[in-house]
Amino acid sequence: MQSAFCRFVLSQVNGKYIVKSGTDFRSFGKIILTFDECGKLSVAVEKIDIVSTVEEDSHIKDIVSKYMGSFTIFS
Repeated sequence: MQSAFCRFVLSQVNGKYIVKSGTDFRSFGKIILTFDECGKLSVAVEKIDIVSTVEEDSHIKDIVSKYMGSFTIFS
């Protein structure tokens, strides 16, 4: 059973979208904003599961590695 902290949640409150992709790093949310010719906004949210078929991004890996060196890990 998954806890409430691990679930992907999409809701709309007072016309605002709230996307929670969890805290287990198994998925993330892709938010797509599209404007039509009159300027009307359309919002789509896609859940993307992190699986072995998702290729690692070397640029992002370098950024994360840089900041990981700034943390103190307590055991």
